[in-house]
Amino acid sequence: EFFRPNNTAAQPYSFGASEPPGALKHHNFGATIGGPIKKDKLFFFGSYEGFRLRDRFSELLDVPPAGQIKYLPNGDVDLSGMIDPITGNQVPIYDPQFYADNFYSQQFDGNIIPADRVSPAGKAILQNFFPAPNLPGILNGWYQNYQGSQAFSQNNNNIDTRVDFNLSEHDASPASITTAT
Repeated sequence: EFFRPNNTAAQPYSFGASEPPGALKHHNFGATIGGPIKKDKLFFFGSYEGFRLRDRFSELLDVPPAGQIKYLPNGDVDLSGMIDPITGNQVPIYDPQFYADNFYSQQFDGNIIPADRVSPAGKAILQNFFPAPNLPGILNGWYQNYQGSQAFSQNNNNIDTRVDFNLSEHDASPASITTAT
């Protein structure tokens, strides 16, 4: 058996958020057996190898910049803090219904979407589906603003068997034996 517990491994790299402790557990084990079945004629061999690996990895992810989206008590959604990742300017939020009625676009007043124009499903997704950023991120907080950690496991089992039979001239019929000239 080869066993490597988590206390012999280095702590995972942290990108700035709190990092859970290492979870590495590595087992590699097995056995072999072999021997004669019939002396000098028939032999067997078998082996088994088991592999178990448990670990955790961290990665930087991008989630909506929740600090730039504010849900007001009356149900309006305030996007006045939405900052463009490249320019650093406010992202203008346009009214799609105004365009459909008038064929030109108009920005929502103050970048605030009125409550009656907010999709409950869309709001629920933003509030409940995405985690809140746990890092300041880059490019005005839009990218690499969440450190995620994921546990994983891997299990493998390998079995090998072999049987050997030694043929001699006595074991074969005369017609099947060829001689070199």
